[in-house]
Amino acid sequence: MASSPDAAKDTSVEGRLSTVRKAVRKATEEALQEVALSTGTTDGTGPQFADPNASFNLGMELFGQPQSVVQKNVREKLDEIEGELQEVKQVVSSRQWKSKTEDQENIAENPANQETKGKTKEELQAEAKLLSKKISFLRQCSLARSLLDESMALSKPGLALDPKWIESAQKLAKAEDTIEEAQHLLTKDEKLQDSPALVAGYKIIDSILSSIRRERVDLLDRAKVMFDICVTFTDQSIEVRGADASSDSSISETENSSLEEVYGVLEAFSSAEESNSALKETMRRFTSKLFRQVLKPVLDMASTTKPDPVLSLTDTSEEESEDNVKKLEWTFKENIVENNTTFHTGRIRVKGAVLRLTWEKHQSVEKNDSSNNKKKLQKQEIVLENWKQALNFLHRTLEFVYDNVLLQNDILCRQVGSKLFGKPNAMPATLNLEALGLESRMIGGNDNGIVMESLVDSLAKTCIPERLKPDEMPQLQAMAEELRRITLPFVQTLVEMNFVTPTDETIPDGSNGTRLEAFSTNFERKFIDNRRCLILNQARAILLKNDYHNTVVTGVDVQSKREKNEVLREIYKGSKEDVFELHKCSISDTAFKLMALVREAMDESVEHAVARSEEDRDTPMAIFPATLYRAAREALDLFRAIIQATHGKEIATVPRTAAVFHNDCVYFQHQCLWLGLEYKKKLPTAPKEPNDAASLFHDTCTFLDMVPLFRELADRSMKEMLELQAHQLIDIVGKRITIFGKSLRSDEILAEWSEAETALAAGLYHIRHLSENWNMILSHDIFVRSVGYLADTLFTIYLEQVTSASDISESACHFVSALFSKATNTLGGFLGGDKSGSAVWGRFEAIGRFMDMTLLDIQNNLANGAFRDVSGQELKRLITATFDDGPKRQRLLQALSSQQ
Repeated sequence: MASSPDAAKDTSVEGRLSTVRKAVRKATEEALQEVALSTGTTDGTGPQFADPNASFNLGMELFGQPQSVVQKNVREKLDEIEGELQEVKQVVSSRQWKSKTEDQENIAENPANQETKGKTKEELQAEAKLLSKKISFLRQCSLARSLLDESMALSKPGLALDPKWIESAQKLAKAEDTIEEAQHLLTKDEKLQDSPALVAGYKIIDSILSSIRRERVDLLDRAKVMFDICVTFTDQSIEVRGADASSDSSISETENSSLEEVYGVLEAFSSAEESNSALKETMRRFTSKLFRQVLKPVLDMASTTKPDPVLSLTDTSEEESEDNVKKLEWTFKENIVENNTTFHTGRIRVKGAVLRLTWEKHQSVEKNDSSNNKKKLQKQEIVLENWKQALNFLHRTLEFVYDNVLLQNDILCRQVGSKLFGKPNAMPATLNLEALGLESRMIGGNDNGIVMESLVDSLAKTCIPERLKPDEMPQLQAMAEELRRITLPFVQTLVEMNFVTPTDETIPDGSNGTRLEAFSTNFERKFIDNRRCLILNQARAILLKNDYHNTVVTGVDVQSKREKNEVLREIYKGSKEDVFELHKCSISDTAFKLMALVREAMDESVEHAVARSEEDRDTPMAIFPATLYRAAREALDLFRAIIQATHGKEIATVPRTAAVFHNDCVYFQHQCLWLGLEYKKKLPTAPKEPNDAASLFHDTCTFLDMVPLFRELADRSMKEMLELQAHQLIDIVGKRITIFGKSLRSDEILAEWSEAETALAAGLYHIRHLSENWNMILSHDIFVRSVGYLADTLFTIYLEQVTSASDISESACHFVSALFSKATNTLGGFLGGDKSGSAVWGRFEAIGRFMDMTLLDIQNNLANGAFRDVSGQELKRLITATFDDGPKRQRLLQALSSQQ
């Protein structure tokens, strides 16, 4: 069948599409062949990285031309194929589709169109679109190879007489972006998934990426090595090699210095989003080295006022030498050591001038022979002058770094500045846990900067006085003004050099938000906080380092007063004045020293409150007395927290420690009752202004709110210990006499009687041991009540057995009477005859005497009130169990019934 003109045109469309397909296949095969040659394999299955210059060598071997020229020709050929493909797309879009018979005739006439057999218009369009993506992919890969080759040609000393590192790095970075775009073309097309074309594409990409990575690592390594060569430190100098000396006209304006080349390479491979980019990592290493070798030694020297041993006077006594203060000063010299030189080391060549900043330290010893106040003032003046010199050193060295190392680059300055001086308004970088016996841990990274953190801490350590008397307070204000005059210009210089970035927040004093500015601006408040911290640290040291088992005697011996004569005793009992006195007892040496510290803080608070003038009303020093009062209260809070944490187990299990802790709490409770009133009387009359700090302090100076806290601690600790000892008594005695009551019916001595006697001896021994420990610790009243409580426990155990017995023989009566008498006599000796602490003593003693009485004796003692502590029902049971039935017993029982 003859073909019409339209049929001939349709046939040419399939032929042209087939031609494009073959061209794309051929380009892909050539790319895979290049992969095989560059990776050292014949099948392209895996990279061997045998020759990093394989792309260049391949181009020269095949075409005698550089790889970049070869790849340019490849891209031009791909552009021609893509143009042809676009024409095919247009024809397919406007094509009039024929019947199936005509289509078969068309294929028969041109077998090359077999691949389009039976395909619809949409399928042909999809195939054309896929071919277009493959062409775009091959073009991107070719461009990446070309950029890689150009980068290598610019950076290799063997290929370029004068390596252009910056241009090489930029081209390599562009090659990375180009190959990423090619990879994106592969991943976004779903039709290529798990296809041979996708496998081939990834082989091509992996080959190019491996070459790019090798070149990138090589460039970065050379840049870092060159930076280390260009910038060197010693303990007395900073040297910059390869600098651009502006006075040297022989250096071309278009030629980059060595450091500019380094920064250009590092910036090309870094992005703002990367937290660990090559540039940032290099700047971090440089900053750490600068701080460790140059800045930190200066801060360490300024943070101590003691002279070096070599400068100490050998003929002065130790006391005199402690008054001596060292005075520091540095002199600087900046010069061009060599101008326009070339330094070779391996593959690295550094050109340019060699600049050097050197310094020399001058230290002298100031001998202080003045009075104490003048000594302190003179010492503070020298300390401030030393810090002025130290800040001048920091300014001079950082200015040299800014001009010659960082080349006034804002980005580099901000990176170095954030490491050295931190971020404005940052949280503290470390949490000081040394007072708690723990190591400090980083909680905020380096937000405060390694220099800023050390600088502010050293300033606080050396400039803030530990304590000042009221007449010395003007010195504090003078120091604050001098410190602001020194530090604020220094911070402003850092801002101008972009080492410190001003905060965006509005700050009332117009500062830049740095810790150094905050320290100098709020110096008086720092002194107040430091004084409070010193008091609390002293309290912690007392509570943690002092031996809690050491005791001291305190209080009034009320019992001795009572025993002087009966008249005075009756007066004390009637007036009850002894309840307002702290009864004589032993408290821990820790509590005694802590209360002395509290009183010292309150004395200092009153001293400054009295000396306060109207001029101090609106200054930070107005809150100083109230802050000292706060520190005194917090010291007592520390006792409640720390002692229970460190000695809680002993307090719960050791009787002596529990008694000492009870007495400590009673002691603090007694002191808090009137401590606030004592010092409130010493405060000056409160002014009329209600919001005035002095007025608020005068109104709130009290410790009464802490009384219930210590009272509850005292009651709880002793109550828990008594309950523990009572349970131990039950275990020691009660388990041994469980059938003692039943054995009382026997006329003969049984084993249960012996066991009861042994159990009583064990119980009395236990109470004796406790009384010996408590007698010298507890006050008399608390001791009597405590031992009486344990005696009641012991009495109750035996009374339950005796009163529950249904039959008691005469022999058993005599045994019980002797047993009870032994118990009361022994316990009475422990208590010194004072039975007031026992609630069961009278009942126990009465039943013991009952066992040796006849019915007539019992009747007579009833009239005398000897059995007032024994109930009628209990007495009737005892009479029934003890005596045989008879007229006398019946009359006595009837008499007891009539009395009820």
